[in-house]
Amino acid sequence: MQGHAQGARAAAENHDYRTVISILEKIRAKLDGSVGGEQFDDIIVGYEEQLRILQQLDNAIGVFQKSL
Repeated sequence: MQGHAQGARAAAENHDYRTVISILEKIRAKLDGSVGGEQFDDIIVGYEEQLRILQQLDNAIGVFQKSL
C-alpha cells in the first residue's frame, strides 16, 4: 500500500490524474468486500472501516475525475 500511496502522490504532483485515479481504484478494489466486491483480497475486512475508507476513496476519485 505504501508504494501505491507514493505513486499516487508523485502522479498528483505531476498532474497525471489518470494515473492517480488508476492507483486509487486499485486500492479501492482491496477494500470492497462489504459492498459486493471480492472479499478474499481485502486488506481491511471490517464493514464499518471499509465503508468509511471507501467513501473517502470515492470522494478523492471523483475530485480527480473532475480535473480531467
